[in-house]
Amino acid sequence: RCSDTVVTLRNKHSHVMMDGCKRVKVRVKGVITSVEMVHCEDVELILQGSVPVVQIDLCRNVRLVFADDSTRPKIVNASN
Repeated sequence: RCSDTVVTLRNKHSHVMMDGCKRVKVRVKGVITSVEMVHCEDVELILQGSVPVVQIDLCRNVRLVFADDSTRPKIVNASN
């Protein structure tokens, strides 16, 4: 869990998971499997490079930003 934070993941990761984050900006430069957000609020996710899947579960106010070099991921969304 984190809040009021800016995170940049510069290297390619196999999976990125965020749980309970609030007022966070995350820049991801390539993911092998997926980016998953659960119980997050006011999150901006900036995608660069290849990100096959973005899964958003039980979140509020999520903004996805696609860089020019990003591929368009499959987006899975569940809300309560």
